Amino acid sequence: DQWSSGANQRSSEPCCSPASIRTMSSKVIFNAGMTCEGCSGAITRILKKVPGVEDINCDLEPEKVEDRTVTVTGAGLDADDMLAKLEKWAAAAGKTVSLKSKE
Repeated sequence: DQWSSGANQRSSEPCCSPASIRTMSSKVIFNAGMTCEGCSGAITRILKKVPGVEDINCDLEPEKVEDRTVTVTGAGLDADDMLAKLEKWAAAAGKTVSLKSKE
């Protein structure tokens, strides 16, 4: 009838794409082969450009380079996108990087 606009009908479209559900996190931790403040500075500059990033903590404290981590927090973080950017840096700098965890 004239009062039925269809506004209350449910859409068959999902509210979120499967890709965004798959990769979005609020905290992501990477193992990064950082050897100095220059490395951590480069990583920070790269990750600050990623949408949703609110805080970046580069931990240079562990004695073993492979135990050094980068913790990124924010809203709707795409761990795969960040890893791809860090892998590009690692290849150019002769360093290593891997995804440790995402929450």
